[in-house]
Amino acid sequence: MKKIQFLILFLFTGMTLIAQNNVIDRYFTSYMDDDDFTVVSISGKMLDMISKDEGDNENDDIISSLKSINILTTEKAPTDFYNLAKSKLYDNKYEELMKVKDKDSNVLFMVKGSDGKKVNELVLLIGEKDSTVLMSFTGDIMLDKISKLGKSLNIEGADNLEKLDEK
Repeated sequence: MKKIQFLILFLFTGMTLIAQNNVIDRYFTSYMDDDDFTVVSISGKMLDMISKDEGDNENDDIISSLKSINILTTEKAPTDFYNLAKSKLYDNKYEELMKVKDKDSNVLFMVKGSDGKKVNELVLLIGEKDSTVLMSFTGDIMLDKISKLGKSLNIEGADNLEKLDEK
């Protein structure tokens, strides 16, 4: 009986670690119930439904290749949140892809699991004077195609994906 209990505990622990296997998942989970944050999580199933619903759209392949999109925004202490999120990304070995800074905003593109053309995760961290947005895209992401998705997503900050074309 103890072997079975140990096996169940081991499996449960393993599933918990897999469910929160990256820093972004843990980060989103930690702010899920905080009223100062808006959290949006779009599952792969929903993305698949969207791509099938859209018909013959050039973004269908891009959308269907995504496993999830997670968005976390706040207007409370945006500079503090931006700096904390940025340090967590660097601490967890996310690779900087591109940085865009102007007088009104800082946009940081980071990736994980890259083979040069395709990445497993693309993270956008957008810091502005009055808000911060953290976006995570997971799946089989082709960098040369994801920039086109920014126009069609009606999500705050997604338009910054177009800046990847400038790279």
